[in-house]
Amino acid sequence: MATIASTISAAAEKTVQSAQQRLDVLDILRGFALCGILMVNIFFFANPIYEFGATPSTHTVADRVVTWLVSFGFESKFYVLFSFLFGYGLAIQITRAATRGDSLGPRYARRLIGLLFFGILHAVFLFVGDILVSYVLLGIVLWLMREWSPRQLLWVALVMMGLAIVGRIALALLEAIALASPESVNQTAQLAEQARRNYLGSFGQSVEQRLQDLVMFYIFTPLFNWPTALAMFALGLAAGKIGFFKNLAQYLPAMCRWAPWALALGIIGNGAYASLLNAQHTLLSASMLMALEAIAAPALTFCYVFAIVWFVQQPRIGAWLNPLRAAGRMSLSNYIGQAIVCSFLFNGWGLGWYGAVGPLGCFLLVLLIFAGQVWFSNWWFQHFRSGPGEWLLRSWTYLQWQPFKARKAAA
Repeated sequence: MATIASTISAAAEKTVQSAQQRLDVLDILRGFALCGILMVNIFFFANPIYEFGATPSTHTVADRVVTWLVSFGFESKFYVLFSFLFGYGLAIQITRAATRGDSLGPRYARRLIGLLFFGILHAVFLFVGDILVSYVLLGIVLWLMREWSPRQLLWVALVMMGLAIVGRIALALLEAIALASPESVNQTAQLAEQARRNYLGSFGQSVEQRLQDLVMFYIFTPLFNWPTALAMFALGLAAGKIGFFKNLAQYLPAMCRWAPWALALGIIGNGAYASLLNAQHTLLSASMLMALEAIAAPALTFCYVFAIVWFVQQPRIGAWLNPLRAAGRMSLSNYIGQAIVCSFLFNGWGLGWYGAVGPLGCFLLVLLIFAGQVWFSNWWFQHFRSGPGEWLLRSWTYLQWQPFKARKAAA
């Protein structure tokens, strides 16, 4: 590990950092996170949320392997990464505003309003599992912490991770109560069947069902997502304040020291969670499993970040990651685009594959969809300066239409 640390430090010292407005590694991380987000979200598109996590006996061995891999390597890992990057992004905005000598507050408020607009449209018309509305609400809290020191933000992150454990335990309790009687089990089955009918019906029926599902989603997500997301917001803001990605040579050796511990926790914790997720549990064992996952998932996310940062410093390996930069630069557009494609594939107004595609099929679809997005994103930036969603959001944020077409190369 010491050899890796010295290699990274040497490479990082040779890297010219940030006269750029965008740090390439951040865009690569966003692009990587988009794939992980889709790998989890596609199962919500393909089946009723009331059956999420279930592994029907009709699934093949390959389906069961994919289900295990998604639970182990993807579930709860990538909204964590996006949350960290959101916090880091605010630190960059604060620095730029200070350099220009203007007030960030009004622009940040308009940015949140713009994200709220996208989030509501996304949640109602495309995907019940929208994260943008949650980010807006938590982004207000993050703004209140903008002047806090990195040490204070680190304490916030630790406290929020503690609350995340409590939230997961509460979820296990709610699930135990919900499944305590045969009537509850029958009601869940009826809700799932109703969801199938409506999502395979007209566009209006799918919207009506999605509104109903949103009630269930917002019972679930404040306990499951919000504490961890806010912890990562705070951690990302702290990392931005110390200029982590601008000073890789300084901070990566410390990452190297923590990486083996995070990897061990990530493998053991997520392995146990994925292996035992569908087993019969007592309330105590279910609570312990959910609590373990609350810690193990961010640990594995840390390992992903460490690996990508290290790969980026290696010219030959890093070149393979470069195509992700374009996908990350238009992450909002690609996030919405994933929902459009998946809604068309699974809803009745499109191909109507809802409930007909197993885990292996979903896994292969993710690879195909994301590969298409990476290609499209790289093509897009040959002609345009930003993604369509980013262009609209930035134009609203600055109350001025932003340049859209790419500059023509000089003859």
